Amino acid sequence: MTNGVKVKDELVIKALFASGGVITYAARALKMDREYLSSRVNSSEILRAAADEAIERNLDLAEDKLLTKIGRGHMTAIIFYLKTKGKRRGYIERQETHEVSDAELNAEIERELARLAGKAKDTTSGKAENTGKSG
Repeated sequence: MTNGVKVKDELVIKALFASGGVITYAARALKMDREYLSSRVNSSEILRAAADEAIERNLDLAEDKLLTKIGRGHMTAIIFYLKTKGKRRGYIERQETHEVSDAELNAEIERELARLAGKAKDTTSGKAENTGKSG
């Protein structure tokens, strides 16, 4: 309610479309509490459908802008589109993993530790040579 007066569904629907389905903005336009409008929208099939349709229209608008960017060769837009819409054609980012046993993992850790220890030894022996006095 706004100031104790119930706002008609038609006005709520207009506010929802004007706000792109964002309840906070619609409530502000109607000068009503956001929680009240949210509760009202969620309890009314007609208002929920209007809010959903407003959001769908915004998605259509965003897709139109994205396709315009793609048409102009904007690489980020192209990649985004392929990652989201081109999945069935194989345009997908995924992490490839494989299982390793504890023994394989421990062996790899030991190799890496030995490699790092060898680097540390090379570094310290190089420093010792450089600090000696030359005659």
